[in-house]
Order: sequence, then C-alpha cells, then structure tokens
Amino acid sequence: MIQLRLLSGQACGSAFRAHRLPCLVGRSQQADLRLEDAGVFERHLQIELAANEGVVLTVLPDARVAVNGQSVNRALLRNGDIIDAGSVRMQFWLDQTRQHSLTFREQSTWVALGLLCAGQIAIIYRLLQ
Repeated sequence: MIQLRLLSGQACGSAFRAHRLPCLVGRSQQADLRLEDAGVFERHLQIELAANEGVVLTVLPDARVAVNGQSVNRALLRNGDIIDAGSVRMQFWLDQTRQHSLTFREQSTWVALGLLCAGQIAIIYRLLQ
C-alpha cells in the first residue's frame, strides 16, 4: 500500500512497506516501523487512510515531525514527500500495484463466444433444412 524509504539514520538505504493502514512509526515494540535513532519517540507518528482526503500523517503527542521542511501536526501525504522524525529522514511513496492474471477470464470469454457462434450456426443450419 505505502512505502517509506529511509534516507538517513541507522537503517539508511532500506525501504519499509506497509501493507495495511494505520501504520505506527516509533521505538515501541508495537510499531509497524521500528526506529532506534536519536529523537524518535516510542509512538512518534501514524500514517492512515482518511476518507475523502487520502493518506494522512498524524503526529502523536509530544513528538515533532516536519514534512518537506515544514513542522506539522497533521499532513496530507503525496508521492515523494520528505518526512523528518527525530534524526531520521524518510521519503513517502505509494507502493507498486500488483497485476493479477486475467488469463482464466480471457479464456472463458473466448470459449463462451465460440459456443455462441457454434449455437447460431446450428440454428441457421436447422432453419435452412
């Protein structure tokens, strides 16, 4: 669903994929993305999907977060936004979508069309006799 690319800190260069929202970021054992860097609180921030808004970052009590260099308490996230939480810098991205195979549906459609044509030919043959 979403991806956070870590640009600084101990896990610099890695990417975290959250397959469900809300996603908690912090030092806590319950955090989906656990960061042990300086300035990161137990429960630092949460990313969630808000109806009619999109993906929203909410800063949890006592923590400080900047999105694209501006201090925020709540922010609508867009692809490429830079999030600073404590000494960690990360970049927000929507994760790549997975294409499911449509082979079975396509084959079923062609078989159904073939049967329909064969049925029509059979009806025409009977009417002409």
